[in-house]
Amino acid sequence: QLNPNYNFENFLEGDSNRLARSAGLAVANKPGETSFNPLLIFGGVGLGKTHLAHSIGIEIKDKYPEKTVLYISAEKFTQQYIESVKKNNRNDFIHFYQIIDVLIVDDIQLLSGKAGTQDVFFHIFNHLHQNR
Repeated sequence: QLNPNYNFENFLEGDSNRLARSAGLAVANKPGETSFNPLLIFGGVGLGKTHLAHSIGIEIKDKYPEKTVLYISAEKFTQQYIESVKKNNRNDFIHFYQIIDVLIVDDIQLLSGKAGTQDVFFHIFNHLHQNR
């Protein structure tokens, strides 16, 4: 799901995203081993949040090809969760996400108001965070 066109080489750095880019590079260089775990990127439209998220994932895959990196939108995560509940395989859904090394969720604010999805995301997040 990572877009190779969204990388650090063509990321436009400016005053509004310099700190986020530096934090993103730190995460990409040492995933799970920085104080930016989790790294939450917040900002207005058009400031490069999605580009930065892809850049982090691409850089991690380049430096650590053995790591499993998943980029997913919160909307798709929610759809997958709902489908897992319907098919009665919620535990398989959770297990799939718990074996990922680096989880990148775009537009996480879209989980707001979705108690079931938030709950399952919390459990997945907690597991990944504890395992760095």
